[in-house]
Amino acid sequence: MQNLKRIFYLARHPADSRTSLSAWLSVFSYANFTALVVWLGLLFGVSGTVQSAEHEAWLDIKPQTCVSVHQGQMCYVQLIIHWQAGQSGEYCLFSSNQVTALQCWQSASQGNFVQDIATAESLQFSLKKGQAMTIAEAELKVSWVYTKKQKSSLSWRLF
Repeated sequence: MQNLKRIFYLARHPADSRTSLSAWLSVFSYANFTALVVWLGLLFGVSGTVQSAEHEAWLDIKPQTCVSVHQGQMCYVQLIIHWQAGQSGEYCLFSSNQVTALQCWQSASQGNFVQDIATAESLQFSLKKGQAMTIAEAELKVSWVYTKKQKSSLSWRLF
């Protein structure tokens, strides 16, 4: 808490002689920096959302990561997608693993999509106005607990 007060003091008094580089660096440790980043993320609402300022649309996916046990194995997740656009119209949701739309909405400015997904690769989702112009995107990342095992140079031999 003292460090936070000191940060605000240093920010408000830039001409003060105590605002040298060493004063700023003394305030920031790795833990303080991490806490500051988390706090700013909460303040500005950082999530798996990509916004398009041009069309005032956003696409949010939950969860943002799907985890499998071994690299290359399928991971299974129930994906929940929320989207919102600045104006009503025809919008379609697409996935990078198929050509056709997952779902389309008519005369809508927002929508939800829920589906169980099995994938071994990261997937890109895009919201398109009609079926042509992409106005928002989000990614489902695939990660794993264990990487693929390399063939061991040591093997069992009886003789």
